[in-house]
Amino acid sequence: MDRRCALCRAIVDNAGPQNKPRIENSILLESQRFVVIPAMGPMAPGHVLVVSREHHPSLAAMGEQAIQEYAGIAKHLAAMPLFRTQRPLEAEHGSTGSHKAGACVMHTHIHWLPGMGRYESAFDGWMDKLSEGENLCELQAFATTPYIFTRGDSARWRCYHAIGQDSQMIRRTLCDELGRTDLNWRNSLRPDWVSQTVELLGKSSEGRHPSIQMRCLPGLQGSATERAQEM
Repeated sequence: MDRRCALCRAIVDNAGPQNKPRIENSILLESQRFVVIPAMGPMAPGHVLVVSREHHPSLAAMGEQAIQEYAGIAKHLAAMPLFRTQRPLEAEHGSTGSHKAGACVMHTHIHWLPGMGRYESAFDGWMDKLSEGENLCELQAFATTPYIFTRGDSARWRCYHAIGQDSQMIRRTLCDELGRTDLNWRNSLRPDWVSQTVELLGKSSEGRHPSIQMRCLPGLQGSATERAQEM
């Protein structure tokens, strides 16, 4: 754990003042190496992050076993009613020790954006594509390369070269596709959508994978601004 990292702290610091649970740090699903938490400044209700428990710069850098474990979580999430009816986009800023690749926090976190799977190819034509395929374990080839990763409706992953990309490039690109102006999540925290996300995923247990645990989260309190102030 890196105490300087906002996502490391979000995973272990589940309580704010007076030991009240902080809703923005709610662990909705967990496995040995990953947790699923609500996204801050979500682009839609149900927007979550799959975050590594340990401090790694990207999914690719975590190795084959971790990538396989992520694939299990992805299969579980995709079976949930929300993501069955609103095909998601998976997207990651894959950072390295010296390049952020557009990430706000250099810690493995893959966005799950409901209803946005059709934008999986939004970076085609203006970013150099490193590779694409169906086997996620092939991402290991980019463990030391800054990248942007997407996977959506086609179920094929795409990986783009991301040296020098602006912060929040995934969000900015989606906003451009959608004609939206909320380019910076820090200015659009949407605590109402964070609460809806906890409600949507916290009550769902359909298709539970035996290695993945679902948490029940009644009576959560706290402000969605707290984690944002730490980033």
